Amino acid sequence: NNIGMLYAVLGDYESALANYERARSLHSEIAQPSAKVTTFSGMGYAIAKTGNWDQAKTYYQLALDIGGGNADLSWKAYTLTNMGVAHSSTGDVKTALSYFEAANKIWDDPKVHDPQGKAYTLDKIGIAALNAGDVDQASKKFLLALESWRRIGVRSGEANTLLGLVRLEIKLGNLMS
Repeated sequence: NNIGMLYAVLGDYESALANYERARSLHSEIAQPSAKVTTFSGMGYAIAKTGNWDQAKTYYQLALDIGGGNADLSWKAYTLTNMGVAHSSTGDVKTALSYFEAANKIWDDPKVHDPQGKAYTLDKIGIAALNAGDVDQASKKFLLALESWRRIGVRSGEANTLLGLVRLEIKLGNLMS
């Protein structure tokens, strides 16, 4: 799983999927649901990066079906967020928002302390809102995400959210593309 994740982060999605497939082949020997959740969620992420949103949704759903209450809640929230991104990317913003809301419920649980995950979800809600034309909601979510990224010192997250704010300003006609 970790090698697959590394390749996905580096942008080598073919190698990422190959390593996730290797991990998946070991699942019959491993009785840990969390390992399966991580693999399927990672496969969904790598496939989503290639633009195959429907196949990504399939893997995200497999991860969510296995996850239940036993899997790591942070992974579940990330998977819910990524499922929301997949739906948003195919134009189904209403469904996307329901996944984002489910992820936010997990992030708001005091037992799950992952401010980076919360910021990630807020940023993705901002993107979905912007794509749906709701600039007020997009602005609010981007600004909340930006505040969170700055508070926890994650510069790459801050940069992604700033890019969303630039896209918002272009849409409002305040900047030239």
